[in-house]
Amino acid sequence: MHNLVGDMTGALHLVSSLLAMLFGAIVMLAKKGTRSHKILGYSYVICMITVLITALLIYRLFDGFGPFHYIAVGALYTCSLG
Repeated sequence: MHNLVGDMTGALHLVSSLLAMLFGAIVMLAKKGTRSHKILGYSYVICMITVLITALLIYRLFDGFGPFHYIAVGALYTCSLG
């Protein structure tokens, strides 16, 4: 398992991405506008922001700033535009 996640940042990145996929799928299938739909939607957003931030902290794949870092910076910038 250590080779898969590397450290605590990698583990947080992995768990957040899996939860984001789960919450996103449920949100897409749930009835729109309900309380549970909104809670799961906010949970999805929190997980995705966590994935983007932890992506900026992982350098093992390219030994520095790689293409996934640029994607994360672009996505965070787009989120900040609101």
